[in-house]
Amino acid sequence: MTLPRFLDTLSILLTLPSIASANPVLLPPRPYLHSVHNWNTTSSRVLTSAHDVDNTTYLCGSRSDAPIFTLGDEDVGGPGMTIHDADFSNTRQSHYIFFYENARDETPWKYTLLHPGKTTFISVCPTFSGRIVRGSIHENLDGTAKHNLGTWVEVAWEAHGNTTTSNSSVTATRSWGDVSLLEGCDGGVVMLATDGSGVVTGFSRNILKAAPEAALARKTGESLVLGKTVGSEANLEAMRWELKMLDPLREAFIVQDIKPVIVTENGRWDLTFYAGIY
Repeated sequence: MTLPRFLDTLSILLTLPSIASANPVLLPPRPYLHSVHNWNTTSSRVLTSAHDVDNTTYLCGSRSDAPIFTLGDEDVGGPGMTIHDADFSNTRQSHYIFFYENARDETPWKYTLLHPGKTTFISVCPTFSGRIVRGSIHENLDGTAKHNLGTWVEVAWEAHGNTTTSNSSVTATRSWGDVSLLEGCDGGVVMLATDGSGVVTGFSRNILKAAPEAALARKTGESLVLGKTVGSEANLEAMRWELKMLDPLREAFIVQDIKPVIVTENGRWDLTFYAGIY
């Protein structure tokens, strides 16, 4: 972050009500502090543990593989997530959710179609690291890496065992995650660990509603969402609005230096998607 950008961010934070008494950040124990790394020349980000793990990027499939469409996977106890659709307000768009691996921005690895009030389980390979986002089949399946604008559920699994290209001998237990608005916001998501710890991050309220016009940006399909808060095209009005509406210590990744990352020790998540734009 450049000095002018840092000073702008600091000035925004200083105008906010004090958050010193807010609930503590649900971060992993100190040996497992996380940082954010760029794996390629795009805006992909991956959570990576600071202790001694294999941080090599392994894809769940080949770069040339077509995206996998599923209405739900068989739950055999492996890594994955239960996804709930609590978006009863957007009846104009189909509720597609896309799973992108880091270093593979052009095409999603897998995608699914949700329905309001319904729940589905989606499995992932034990080396999955990437993001889960709302989207449209007309845009996200066009083979271009330009569909970053929106809320990112960022997840990464720790792989153990003898990692191979087929991942056949890999197991995964611990998984890290956060709800990031760095690349924009197209709606709320709540992310819950299912290991019994009760740790949670994300938000359910519709912060797109009543957002100032200056905070908005257009997706490639022309839908209006909140703008990104990082990079050369960062929207400071979007950052200001998000910091006014949300707690950056525990609800969303809004400012680069404040990272409300949580962990689930069993490698399984519970995600609920609320009102949003696809």
